[in-house]
Amino acid sequence: MGLSLMGVYGILRTIDICFVSLFDTEPPRWIQDGKLLPLPETLTDRVLYAIDLCVSVRGRSWFKGTVWNWSSPWMKRIRPSHTSRFPFLVSNLKWLVIQYILLDILDTINHRHSWSLSNPSPITSLPVHEQIICSLSLCICTVLSINIPCIIYSAVLVPLGCPIEAWPSMFDHPLQASSLRDFWTNRWHEIFRRTFNRLSDGILDIIPSSILSKDVRRIVRASIIFSFSAIFHLFLIQHTIHSSYLRMNGSTSRDFVDQQQQRGAEHNFFDPPTLKFFLSQPFGLLLERAIIIPTASKLAPRSKDHIIRAWAWGWLVYSSRWWCDAWVHAGMWNEEETMVGWSPVRGILKGQWWLV
Repeated sequence: MGLSLMGVYGILRTIDICFVSLFDTEPPRWIQDGKLLPLPETLTDRVLYAIDLCVSVRGRSWFKGTVWNWSSPWMKRIRPSHTSRFPFLVSNLKWLVIQYILLDILDTINHRHSWSLSNPSPITSLPVHEQIICSLSLCICTVLSINIPCIIYSAVLVPLGCPIEAWPSMFDHPLQASSLRDFWTNRWHEIFRRTFNRLSDGILDIIPSSILSKDVRRIVRASIIFSFSAIFHLFLIQHTIHSSYLRMNGSTSRDFVDQQQQRGAEHNFFDPPTLKFFLSQPFGLLLERAIIIPTASKLAPRSKDHIIRAWAWGWLVYSSRWWCDAWVHAGMWNEEETMVGWSPVRGILKGQWWLV
């Protein structure tokens, strides 16, 4: 799955750099110590500029105290770290161990059943408390599966000279999200944010600004972004199903083609749970903007915050049940698919130390 993510990201960045950038009024610029830098003039500086731009995922630069002007406000707020490299490395290794064990615990919980791939709603048909456990587990596993590689990369590259501030957390305190909009706009990871934003801007630029109000334009933009995300995850799930089948059965068997056709007939490319999850998020944002916030605004400030936060997390947990169904359909919670290779939890409980 990791190679698939990298491949799709590379395609999206290629479209962004080669085509969407043609409509830019000016090229991206570096910001160093709060000051907008002029475009590089020498050949060496231009080569470094191009490499740094191509490999920058979230807007942080490889150069100390430098950030790209298109990065999010959170990335721009990060200041150069005064922590030395050794304490940073020790802290990262500590968090790596803690998060790995937590991931192993949750992965063990996710594999507590033998999930049926033929069941159209393997999670949403469970008792309510089981659905909540699965939703929370998948959300946390997603965070950990993105955080852990970042911790490993930073633990390798920072001792080699990379600035510490080039490796901020992948998430901006998602548990502190004040609303559903705050969660998706500011708190969730930014791996695909720029590419999806840029592609949505290219579509919105076709629509005259006088036709849509600011709020409607925001909802349309969110719908476009989540539609791109839904399509991306549909391809990702299809690839996961295909590669998982190849790994378990091989491609040299005589009836491989027939089995693949049967498998394709059982699994629809336009997986309903995937579409439900991603396309329901703009609807949730619309409900929050039109009903939840106006209603909660009539209450005391503290009560208002509690109501909006409860709504946001209730909606995320509720809609994540559909994503859990999609995850099971992709075979990601089968016994053959695990998120860890060495499992201390299953080793202690069942004697299964190695899962690969």
